[in-house]
Amino acid sequence: MADLIEELGIEGAIAASSVSTDASKYENDANVEQAWAVNCFRQAETYFKLISAVDPSGLRLTSQDEQIYSEYTTRFGELKIDNINESELKSNDSDRK
Repeated sequence: MADLIEELGIEGAIAASSVSTDASKYENDANVEQAWAVNCFRQAETYFKLISAVDPSGLRLTSQDEQIYSEYTTRFGELKIDNINESELKSNDSDRK
């Protein structure tokens, strides 16, 4: 419990420890929402730092990266992603592809 309090703060720890109660008995609590948002921000910041610290050419996010890329190039091989033009994506010509 001490680790939970340290990680989430007292409000977050109280909220986390009471999740076994019937959800219909709860109302939105700004403190819980704020604790959740702060935690999300910290995780996003950590992931961004990790991704930014490595050479992207060697970065593998999932074990299916090669399969995903292969499928992408098969379906969208001619799509230019270095400079995406929204009007091109929404054109009638694009819809037919």
